Amino acid sequence: MSENTKHRVYTEWLVLRCQAGDSGALSELADLWHRRFLGLAVRLTGDREAARDVVQESWVAIVRDLRTLRDPHRFSSWALRIVANKSRDWIRRRKTRRQLETEPEASFDLVDARATGDELERESEIECLRHALRRLDPDDAAILSLHHLDGISIREVAVALQIPTGTVKSRLHAARARLRAALEERTQ
Repeated sequence: MSENTKHRVYTEWLVLRCQAGDSGALSELADLWHRRFLGLAVRLTGDREAARDVVQESWVAIVRDLRTLRDPHRFSSWALRIVANKSRDWIRRRKTRRQLETEPEASFDLVDARATGDELERESEIECLRHALRRLDPDDAAILSLHHLDGISIREVAVALQIPTGTVKSRLHAARARLRAALEERTQ
C-alpha cells in the first residue's frame, strides 16, 4: 500500500470519527492537513499572515460543515476547495480596498547568509517562481498549486474546483503558458 493511499485511508477514518462526534479525531485531522492548507493559502494569497487567517476561516467552515460531507473519500478535494475559495475571497477583498498597489510584496523566506552558491541560486529561482505565481490570476494560481505543488490528481482538482476534468486539463495548459510568460518576463 502506497504512502498516499495510507494517508487517504487514514483521513477517511478520521473524517468518519469526526462525524461521529470524536473531538480527538478532529485534532488529528487538523494536525494531518493544516500544513497543506496553509501552503495552498500562502501560494494563492502571497501573504503568510493572510494565509493563516484564511486557513483559520477555512477550518471554521470545515468543522461547521463536516457532518454534511457524505463521502469521506472526498474530504481532501472538498476541504481544498474551501481553502481555495477562502483565499480567493481574501484576494477579492484586498483588491476591492485598492491595497494591491500600495502594499509591499510579501516576503517569504529569508536567505541564509551561509548558504552556498547553489542554494542561493535555487532560492532565487524559487522566489522568482513565487513572484510569477502571485502575478497570475487567482484561478490560474489555484489550479497550478493544487495539481503541481499539492500533487492532487486532475480528477481531484476537478472535484475541488467543481469543474469537468477536461476543463481542468485545458485550464492547466493555459495556466502553464501564462506562468511561462510571466517567468520569461521576469527574467528579461
